Amino acid sequence: MMGGGVVGGGVVEILAKHAGVKFNRICVRDASKARDFKIPEGCEVTTNVDSLLQDDIDCVVEVAGGTTIAYDLMLRAMAAGKSVVTANKAAISLHLDELSEASTKVQAPFLYEAAVCGGIPIINTIQSGLRGDSINRIVGIMNGTTNYILSRMEKEGVQYLDVLKDAQDLGYAEADPAADVEGWDARSKLCILAKLSFGHTLDEQALYCQGLTRVSKEDFEYAAMMDSTIKLLGVTTASEEEEGGTRTVKAYLSPMLIKKSTPIASASGATNLISLNSKHIGESVYMGAGAGRWPTAQSVVADILRIGAPYSPPLGASADARFERDFESRFYLRCVMKDQIGAIARLTGLLADAGISVFSILQTPITDRNRVACAVVTDECRLSQVEGVISRLTEGIGKKTNWSKRPNRRSPRATVRDAIPCLSWLCEESPEIQKTTRLVP
Repeated sequence: MMGGGVVGGGVVEILAKHAGVKFNRICVRDASKARDFKIPEGCEVTTNVDSLLQDDIDCVVEVAGGTTIAYDLMLRAMAAGKSVVTANKAAISLHLDELSEASTKVQAPFLYEAAVCGGIPIINTIQSGLRGDSINRIVGIMNGTTNYILSRMEKEGVQYLDVLKDAQDLGYAEADPAADVEGWDARSKLCILAKLSFGHTLDEQALYCQGLTRVSKEDFEYAAMMDSTIKLLGVTTASEEEEGGTRTVKAYLSPMLIKKSTPIASASGATNLISLNSKHIGESVYMGAGAGRWPTAQSVVADILRIGAPYSPPLGASADARFERDFESRFYLRCVMKDQIGAIARLTGLLADAGISVFSILQTPITDRNRVACAVVTDECRLSQVEGVISRLTEGIGKKTNWSKRPNRRSPRATVRDAIPCLSWLCEESPEIQKTTRLVP
């Protein structure tokens, strides 16, 4: 096993009394460091990664993380005909095709249940429980840290930074929380699920990804006015087969407004939740612990004990599909501007110029006329249209706009959806709308 930390220790303890598994070697960075678990009898603790490829090893368990040494070890282990079990979502997402090819080339099992949503057996569900079905959509809370933070913000009416400090003190968030709060961790999981479900490899950097760092308690106040809450969701969909058998795959990660009556809204704390829509079953929901020593270790252990099962390709067959970044939805946008006559009209004018129809405008009572917040919910439109409006604000365009000659290209009202991406920004009105800070969800 590579890695003797939180998850690795959990794996060892769960398997301590399992006669069918023997630990020959554990590779760690510092062999002299005290461990909070008992080293199995006869197990060598080493810092030599190559020793995990010796002939007395038939399964390599990788729980150290990282996208370089760990990735190289997994490739070499499978090339040598060894089974690989990993919890490394970052390496898998970055090297989906390479790892899949290495496994299928020699039919070496490559198992990764623990890489996506900790204790929820979602990988095995898709591979086995939904075999023969066709998945159309996946929506999920894929990061426990961010869900914990958002749950606290809603319940206690506090700001993001206040909760982040508590999350770090409790061990939910790392000292450098960027991978969680910027959405990168959940994005990797989303890419894995999209590959497994639709057979298409997504470029992580190509899909839209917004974390929660600029979600404020004011956003939760507006959400409550719409009987909604805010969750950081990963979403991926695949269209019906088009001419030539091609499907269009869309994927994005964003804070989203969710109606409180939906199952997703009920998932609080460090919980993860995956909602699948498939052709034969329809909607199915899977919820459980998304992280932590024991849930993640249990998923690793289940994969270790599954090694003897008949071989199957780890990520399914590749499919003829294309990725479309420019998804359609309703959007929530929060603005802060000076209290001046026509301020909101100028904002809605920019939206109208982009062909975006407004579904609703919300505003809490004014307490500071220099910083008046309002929230706009659009009708259905494309991400590119909203980004175009933000680009105009960024460039300060609008100073000399002739509002009386603004083209009228308002789109028809769209069907209300349960989830609305939160794409908000701050702007000052003095006297024209000028962008002063970056896009904030």
